[in-house]
Amino acid sequence: MTPDFRDALAHRDLLEAKLWFANLVAPDVHGLFAELLSDIPQFMARAQVFELFRYDRCMEVTPENLAATARWVGYTSTLTRYEAPACLDRLNLAGHRTILDVGGNSGEFARQVCERNPSMEATVFDLPVVCALGRRHVSGSPQAARITFKEGDFRRDRLPAGHDIISFKSVLHDWPQDDAATFMREAAAALEPGGRMVIFERMPIEPAGTRLPYSMVANLVFLPFFRKPDFYAVELDKLGFIDISVQSVGIEMPFALITARKKWQ
Repeated sequence: MTPDFRDALAHRDLLEAKLWFANLVAPDVHGLFAELLSDIPQFMARAQVFELFRYDRCMEVTPENLAATARWVGYTSTLTRYEAPACLDRLNLAGHRTILDVGGNSGEFARQVCERNPSMEATVFDLPVVCALGRRHVSGSPQAARITFKEGDFRRDRLPAGHDIISFKSVLHDWPQDDAATFMREAAAALEPGGRMVIFERMPIEPAGTRLPYSMVANLVFLPFFRKPDFYAVELDKLGFIDISVQSVGIEMPFALITARKKWQ
């Protein structure tokens, strides 16, 4: 092995996850490229990748639903394992007590928050099957006792109150703008006065004439859903938040870290 490949192999879990997902979505991008560019509803109706993210399989905890959901939860957890440090390196959580991670998946982001902040506790709010997988994921970690999984559906259930941070990590881009704005409004209502909202999201890809690596095919399938950070900043301003901050974060693609503080009432 070359020294460069030996270094890369230290991140074998990430390499394998990206190869698996890229190979899964490549036929959709190749076969439905015109629809991807010009007819998103048709692309979503015909692309096989969206069969993977079946939220209807996440409501009832059964062996079949656990197995089906574990396929994508494992993939997104691996991404978060590597993406979370880029967010948390830029986020000062000193003085905060509790974080609610909405759509927090396996709890990997919450686990890393607790790892870096020994006095903090975290609540992960997600669908029942995802929560069951999340409890397994964090069970062997030293932070497990400080992470609670709350089952619910943020499309219709109220978010639990009592947290001074509410985070959305790679969640809001999955939804149309009106839905994303509604979820932010619900989070604002649940957030403690003086608390902070944290949004860490993928941003639009701008190749600027450069050739994209094969690994980027995994992101191309979601290309129409990535928004510029201005959308989130404007919505936070509408909600009356102050100290709104936007930071650009480069990982394998552009990310943005948007933070804001809820006014004291």
